[in-house]
Amino acid sequence: MLEEIERLGLTSYRHSLACQFNPVNSIPVTDLKFGPETVNQMSIANGSFKNAETYHKLLRPKFQSTCISIITEPCFYEKEALITEKTFMAFMGGTIPIWFGGWKNATAMRNLGFDVFDDVINHSYDNIEDDRERISTAVKELDRLNDTDLYKLHANCKQRFVKNQQWLKGPEFVDQFLPLKI
Repeated sequence: MLEEIERLGLTSYRHSLACQFNPVNSIPVTDLKFGPETVNQMSIANGSFKNAETYHKLLRPKFQSTCISIITEPCFYEKEALITEKTFMAFMGGTIPIWFGGWKNATAMRNLGFDVFDDVINHSYDNIEDDRERISTAVKELDRLNDTDLYKLHANCKQRFVKNQQWLKGPEFVDQFLPLKI
């Protein structure tokens, strides 16, 4: 990804790193853990925490101060949409999604009844079959937002975030799309 950022000449590369050191650039590492996880040189071993626990104890506060979520779904080379907790956490967190992994994830979420903020984000990358080109185009879309007042944008989208959250938690969505009862 760093080579793509350099190749495209992007002006901003913001992220948080959960590890002991950062060999890539001068951005400081963060201690993104909430329990007995093991901090490795380049990662944190999560252990056996459930996604809901990770969201509530670690990620929820991060989402509250975030406008845009970069969602890295695990499906990269395959030509299929794969929606996981990463996407659902971004929607529950009240953020605008940009998918860096997966193919046609914006289309899939739109078809499931979610607002993917097409008036804010150009999700045309969603249809690009070549995985490297799709990621490069998504990165360019993120870079395009550098001059945007994200605080104002987030405030203007608040009702839309709430509507997505209500749909995700609502009985119609749960009954229709999450039929597995455990």
